[in-house]
Amino acid sequence: MTVNEILNRLTPEDIANAMTSFKTEPYQRKGIKGEYQLVYEQDVFPVRELIMRATNRELKDSENPDSYTTVVAKNKLIELGFTNFLDSLKMYTYYLKKASKQDVEKTTVINIEAVTQFFGVSLINKDDTATVTIHYLSDNTTDTSVQLLKKQDPRIFIDRTRFSEGDILLYISKGQSVFDLDVITNQDDRYQSYLSSLTHNYFLSDNLPIKNPSLVDLFDEDNNKESKTNEPLNQIIFGPPGTGKTYSTITKALDIIGVEYNNYEEAQKLFQKELGKRIEFVTMHQSFSYEDFVQGLKPLKSKDGENITFDYKNGVFKEICKRANLKNKEYKNFQTDNPKVDFDLVFEFAFRDLIENEEPVTIENGSAPFKIYELNDKTLWFETSKETRHTRYTLAKKTLKDIYKQGENTIITSGNKGYFDSVLSFLNKKAAELQEKLQKNLKLDDNKNLVIILDEINRANISRVFGELIALIEKDKRDGKLTVTLPSGEPFTVPSNLYIIGTMNTADKSIALVDIALRRRFEFTPLYPNPKILKQVLEEKGIKNINQRVELFANLNRIIRAKKSVDFEIGHSYFMEDSNLIDILNKQVLPLLNEYFMYDLKKVKDILCKQQKDREGNLIPNLNIALNKEVWRERGLLEIEALETVEAVEAVKNSQMAAEPAEKYTTK
Repeated sequence: MTVNEILNRLTPEDIANAMTSFKTEPYQRKGIKGEYQLVYEQDVFPVRELIMRATNRELKDSENPDSYTTVVAKNKLIELGFTNFLDSLKMYTYYLKKASKQDVEKTTVINIEAVTQFFGVSLINKDDTATVTIHYLSDNTTDTSVQLLKKQDPRIFIDRTRFSEGDILLYISKGQSVFDLDVITNQDDRYQSYLSSLTHNYFLSDNLPIKNPSLVDLFDEDNNKESKTNEPLNQIIFGPPGTGKTYSTITKALDIIGVEYNNYEEAQKLFQKELGKRIEFVTMHQSFSYEDFVQGLKPLKSKDGENITFDYKNGVFKEICKRANLKNKEYKNFQTDNPKVDFDLVFEFAFRDLIENEEPVTIENGSAPFKIYELNDKTLWFETSKETRHTRYTLAKKTLKDIYKQGENTIITSGNKGYFDSVLSFLNKKAAELQEKLQKNLKLDDNKNLVIILDEINRANISRVFGELIALIEKDKRDGKLTVTLPSGEPFTVPSNLYIIGTMNTADKSIALVDIALRRRFEFTPLYPNPKILKQVLEEKGIKNINQRVELFANLNRIIRAKKSVDFEIGHSYFMEDSNLIDILNKQVLPLLNEYFMYDLKKVKDILCKQQKDREGNLIPNLNIALNKEVWRERGLLEIEALETVEAVEAVKNSQMAAEPAEKYTTK
């Protein structure tokens, strides 16, 4: 049998039975990079092994076992209604702490409060247990496992002779109820490296010497200590229309920037509030270009409206990269307690009114104040109270930056020296204000991530939009590791705290046809129609005839899969509306079907009214749709007139059987 034939037999019950087997036969293999984990009711299962067990390992002996991959396993679980996944190497959280005198005296290493604080574990079920394995690696002592009952707020006690003040305690969260505690003394090979990572107690890195082989697989190079998110830097959510791609981008974006929400309505409001700040949303299209996305020459009118000049204007991607860089610099100043705030931060803060509202900024200059009324990445334009704007005075931004870094003006000694000195004084004053603001705000929010959402990314010409920047978005090319020169002549790199989320409608373009340069730089997450989600939402809304709606939705998609492919299914969101089901079908579903089948109305009519078979030849239940015959006969158009229930169909059939000879309905 082929892999597909084996997988097609699977049911949710098979998966449930396979989950049960993990209690008696634990999975011995550690997390492997790229292997997905299914999260189900606080338990975590490796998806490939889970499907193997659900099929009694028949996949090993299939005709083409190599076609069974982790992605295939994950997609099958999604099809069966399981949707919560983790990458195996992204499921761990680390907390690094230096043992204090109090820790040693009380011999209290970790308690349940600490578990909650360090790892964000929700302690809801009072009967749950947590397991903490203690490693004393420096003296090769046997590991100790301690069972914790969450309801008792227990503590782990270890012998005071086993660790000392100054030792490093590495807590590792491996799941909802599984933790490691690694005691590292100054005799340990890793001690000095770990010690240097203790600026903010958080340790998330992979470039350190690991002594215990069992811990090697825990360190994931994708971890970012400031981000505290498991989302990939570059991802594309793909699927047919109406499967919740936009919903997912909104919630993912808020999760990445660390904004909490209670429901989707609240998430939408918070999302709108963050637009233009920490989140950008761009709808891609065929005419979208590099100049719109990154940077290009644009015509600009002079302030008096008499002249037109051309200057480089940043696109949406360049602008959000600029904001992400500024956010990075804010944290750098905060974390290092740097008394000198970064120039770019101060400049943005000092001239915010001019940048955002085009309001001139007045600079004190003794008895002759002057106004800066225009600026760009290279130049500041100003006017004095004695002159009109027809006389344009300029200050070079680079020179101003050099003077600010130096702390005093020894660079310009004549000409515009007085103006440079006054701007320097203005910036120093603003720097003090900003420093105070940063100290207050960053203590409250330590998330520095930004997100750009590229909606319908497959509609744009990716090579034309990204240009040479496509290489810069890779994780190991960011933060200056690879730099390009923009048309304006300035160097450009993509910061590591900028997350890119794309959406892709598979009904428009198959994922197989996506630009290969894009495919290898993004992680792809599928979203397909889900009857369970539909049923849950309809129950919450109190919609009538839920089963009829869900069954029609599921059977219609089975037909579409057989006639077209999974990429053309109808999303569950179309069927979630409060509208009458016939209205939904006529106004939203029928237009999609007509488009999918190239307006071959005879084929669409057969799909709606005749019983169909799937690709394996199995009969698909009839949709029980009645069309308006008059509209079809007179105008050649499809219009759904009624939906017959199963009971009604059976009643009609029974009445026909009663009125006609019985042998007509007898199978011979």
